[in-house]
Amino acid sequence: MRKIGFNGGGLLYELGLASDVSLFFDCLGADTQEANHEQDWSLLTDRLYRRYLRLDELEPAFALMEQVQEFFCAKARRCVVG
Repeated sequence: MRKIGFNGGGLLYELGLASDVSLFFDCLGADTQEANHEQDWSLLTDRLYRRYLRLDELEPAFALMEQVQEFFCAKARRCVVG
């Protein structure tokens, strides 16, 4: 089992199994783009997934992540926002 994590600023954050992370980004790509195809999701689906985020991209990426959370919560009909 291969696990995926992010390394940045001297900290390592473990996300989980590679298959779970891959499934998340597959759902992100398919579901959110289908629901809101006019929105540019490449900051998350390309920059965050395949590369890295620049400092000036953190705030827009966070806003997109909040939209994704709302979308997935609405789709699941339950949500815990923290």
